[in-house]
Amino acid sequence: MRILRCWIRRGHHGHHRAWDQFAHDNGGAQLLALRGNNYFDACAHAAERGDDIAQQALAGMREVLSSERDVFTLEYPCHSPAQRRWFVLHVTRRTDGSDGLITAHEDITAWKLAEEQLRRERDLSLRYLEVTAVMIVALNAQGEVTLINRKVVRYSVIQRPRSWARTG
Repeated sequence: MRILRCWIRRGHHGHHRAWDQFAHDNGGAQLLALRGNNYFDACAHAAERGDDIAQQALAGMREVLSSERDVFTLEYPCHSPAQRRWFVLHVTRRTDGSDGLITAHEDITAWKLAEEQLRRERDLSLRYLEVTAVMIVALNAQGEVTLINRKVVRYSVIQRPRSWARTG
């Protein structure tokens, strides 16, 4: 798992070697040119141009800076032409007494891709439940019905209450 960290203090920006590596891997000179820029100011500029994610990030950083909250997190996509990827921005106040923030961008791409795969598999399984020629009834550990397919409803006296999982 890669985490990109930087710290922000009014008028100054520090960075971590992980940012240099990320820039090298994902855009070279264009991203490396951003080194030394203030992340807070960059978000403010993007927010002014209407970037919704930047607006959310800026609002969260302002809340942490003003001590309205201790921590701010924001999950966001950061796709490149060659790769889909997602990150979580973590924002906290500096702990050394100086005025500023610490930001960390955690790469959660593997997690998001796994979620998408699970969703596809679940949808396929639910479609199979509806087209199969057999009646399917699922019970939980307490013996309560948690899922039935249309075949059960069609050929039995069991009615599917609204609280049961739907399969289509």
